[in-house]
Amino acid sequence: HSARVYDTTNTATLVAGSHHYIGDSLTSKSIMQGKFTLSGTAALEVQHFCSGTKATFGFGGQVAWQVGVFTRITFLKVG
Repeated sequence: HSARVYDTTNTATLVAGSHHYIGDSLTSKSIMQGKFTLSGTAALEVQHFCSGTKATFGFGGQVAWQVGVFTRITFLKVG
């Protein structure tokens, strides 16, 4: 699986994440780090791709007493 930050306004990948094959493991991360410049207003998405999921829990299981957090992202304005 892999993740990316994608600019849907300008159809461009801004930051590409690492790729991982996890097999039967339940824990893995696609780590993204990078810099990009926006020349104007743009709609951004975090997109996550994988070759297959489990019918019972898709991209990952949720802890019963907690809201599942599957992505965390921080944007900093420089300058």
